[in-house]
Amino acid sequence: MYGWTEANTDTRRLLQRNKRETTWDEFPQDTPALENTNGGAQTATLEQAPPRRFRLQTFASLRHRDFRYLWFAQLFTTAAMWIQMLTTGWMVYDMTGSALLLGAVSGLRAIPSLITSPIAGVVTDRMDRRVLMMITQVIMLVAVLAMAALILTDVIAVWHVFTFSLVSGIVWTFNTPSRQSLVPNLVPKEDLLNAYSLNAAAFQSMAIAGPAIGGFMIAWFGTGGNFLMQAAAILGVIGMVWIMRVPPRTAPLRKASMREDLAEGLKYVRNDKVVFGLVLIGIIPAFLSMPLRSLMPIFAIDILDVGSVGLGILMSASGAGALAGAITLASLGSLQRKGMFMLGAIVLTGTTMVVFSLSHWLALSLVFMLFLGLGEMTYWSMNNTILQTVVKDELRGRVMSIYMLNQGMAPLGTLVAGALAAAIGAPIVIVLMGATTVAFALAAAWRLPHMRRLT
Repeated sequence: MYGWTEANTDTRRLLQRNKRETTWDEFPQDTPALENTNGGAQTATLEQAPPRRFRLQTFASLRHRDFRYLWFAQLFTTAAMWIQMLTTGWMVYDMTGSALLLGAVSGLRAIPSLITSPIAGVVTDRMDRRVLMMITQVIMLVAVLAMAALILTDVIAVWHVFTFSLVSGIVWTFNTPSRQSLVPNLVPKEDLLNAYSLNAAAFQSMAIAGPAIGGFMIAWFGTGGNFLMQAAAILGVIGMVWIMRVPPRTAPLRKASMREDLAEGLKYVRNDKVVFGLVLIGIIPAFLSMPLRSLMPIFAIDILDVGSVGLGILMSASGAGALAGAITLASLGSLQRKGMFMLGAIVLTGTTMVVFSLSHWLALSLVFMLFLGLGEMTYWSMNNTILQTVVKDELRGRVMSIYMLNQGMAPLGTLVAGALAAAIGAPIVIVLMGATTVAFALAAAWRLPHMRRLT
């Protein structure tokens, strides 16, 4: 009895010391069991303490110093991206008045994700990911400043904008896998869902604020001022990455060729049934659900009769739902049965697409768009978190580059949806794509039962 009491006393002292020493940057690790000092079999562990009450953990992953820097880098990167997309589209349409060229400049930015992503994944796994992030941002800084100079000296031409968009797309394919692959090196496994949800929240908040900022900047300072604003944001990214400390990678250095490394990554994805299922689930719903946004003007003008203002409100509702979903996931902490949540979110996404396409009332359509954003964000965050958890660190860059093919599949899905909409109408197309999304989720749950059991 004496040994048990002494062990409990030691446990209380340890807890008090940890409570005093805990700071924003350093949190105590799990403490091993304290054995009975009388030599008995009885032990006292920290796990025997009464369970804590549930607490919201919205910003839990930000307690890790270096992830905070990466998160702010993500915020600056996303702000620059949204301002850039708005500005290049505005410039092309202002200079040419061509809707075809307007669509082409956006598509050109997405093409590299289908071509250079696998190469980017190999490079990400072969070199220091922090250094790769720095290199990509320096290249973007030079490109952005060059565009600002061309505009301010009044020698800008349409081909300059297309060249810039292509360079930007290539750089993005290298930046994204390196940035995403760094997250598991900076936060523990139990904070991964929170970390990716906060990254998604940063993306969605800038998706809402970035275009507004870009529009006001064009009105006040012109497109040249917008590119200077992008340069300032990129400098912010460089500053955050510069002071970030990344733990050394434990994977052995490889001397294989890039072709062998690429083949190894593809073989790993193909042979690992969990990874293959997660990548497939990341790509197919993106192909089916993303085209709704490109067809949204048809619903706003021809079906709901709400004009450009209503179109903006509908798009904002989707963004607000995604932001709400990201914050909710971040607040809940590490969820169990992530696989079931992920598949359920895909069903929600497809179902919402179907009911939205049948709606003729703006208020109801806004509710459906809110849930669409919520479903997409939930499935994406769960999918990304599980994938990063199960993939080996030395292969993470290559797997993420293959996963990034979903960014290239979205424009392809838009092309298919547009062609079908011209033939049979947008509502029928979205009903079919939504129903296919639901069918895909149910088929995945049936044919890939291990997906349901993922935690």
